[in-house]
Amino acid sequence: MFEPFYSTKTSNGLGLGLSISRQIIDSFNGRLTAHNRPKGGAQFIITLQTNKETS
Repeated sequence: MFEPFYSTKTSNGLGLGLSISRQIIDSFNGRLTAHNRPKGGAQFIITLQTNKETS
């Protein structure tokens, strides 16, 4: 699903959205995960670290 040009839709589109999103999130040392929801649909979770500066 995170591979470029993968799509389950028949609409116009390149299938690049999740691939690009994952690359951006990875560049910030984050993580993008996906889960099927029990009643249908999907849940996408973005996890990013925070930089906490101490003085």
